[in-house]
Amino acid sequence: MREFGVPMAAEREVADAAAAATAAGELGFPVVVKLCGDAIAHKTERGLVKLRLADAAAVAAAGAELLGKATLADGEVSLLVAPMISGNRELIAGVVRDPQFGANVMLGVGGVLAEAIADVVFRPVPLSAIDAQEMIDGLATQQLLGEFRGEAAVNRTALAQVLLGLSALAAARPDVASVDVNPLIVRADGEPVAVDALVEIGDPDVRSGSHRPRPTDAQFRALFEPKGVLVTGASTHPGKFGFVSLHNILASGYEGAVFGTNLQGEEVLGIRTVAEIEALPEGAIDLVFVCTPASANPAMLRACAAKGVKAAFLTSAGYGEAGEEGRRAEADLVAL
Repeated sequence: MREFGVPMAAEREVADAAAAATAAGELGFPVVVKLCGDAIAHKTERGLVKLRLADAAAVAAAGAELLGKATLADGEVSLLVAPMISGNRELIAGVVRDPQFGANVMLGVGGVLAEAIADVVFRPVPLSAIDAQEMIDGLATQQLLGEFRGEAAVNRTALAQVLLGLSALAAARPDVASVDVNPLIVRADGEPVAVDALVEIGDPDVRSGSHRPRPTDAQFRALFEPKGVLVTGASTHPGKFGFVSLHNILASGYEGAVFGTNLQGEEVLGIRTVAEIEALPEGAIDLVFVCTPASANPAMLRACAAKGVKAAFLTSAGYGEAGEEGRRAEADLVAL
């Protein structure tokens, strides 16, 4: 990752406790020692990280203890020695690949609370400098990025360079299936430094002909940041997807315009529906929640496209799960 501009803490990989003590002396105390191996993903949960080791004796003892915790399932292991990087703030960054959306860069609040807080943002590769800054601005926990507990504000330019580096890595290395930089520690001077990373290597995706072209930025925004949403098949019956989808959109506090279609033109959850898509305003809707029968969907989606709808989320049954006929219907819908 260093070659792509991601700032990494200096480190030494060694085979035994004595070599770890020597490496620590070269790097300077205090240091961190970790047990590493291709099969070891989450070190903290297993107690495989030793922090703030102040001298060679402490490093040697920690190295011996960590090697003693290795299991057969871990395979070949080693010790990683690195300087102790401190900071009150931890972020997480990385790369994920999705069969539909391709490679995406991720940024969020990190450390051991990353999954609990779930403050994360994503953008598709390749990132622009503006994309990177928008990702930083998109985090809900903005107070962590300013001056915090006597520490300087996060260097947003440096953080943006981390994201751009991950984007460049994902573009240049299709064999990199995922990257998980956690934590990305923000030092007291505001500079981000990666102190731990999990990189998963796999076979490059060389399939051809089965993938649609990568969605455009406008299509991504229509799906994740729509200015207006339509629920087709809106229903007054609480057990129907047309009711649940509309209810969840309204209950979540979505601030855009909400529309619905219903064969009877009923009022559903305070939304006055229309019987035909043709009665809806043009250019006001980006995303459609499809809650209508599969047989009606091709004509319905064509009508939505004519109104400027750019993205669709389908809840309908009768596709891939319904056997060969359903798979053909799904392929036809994707091609549409």
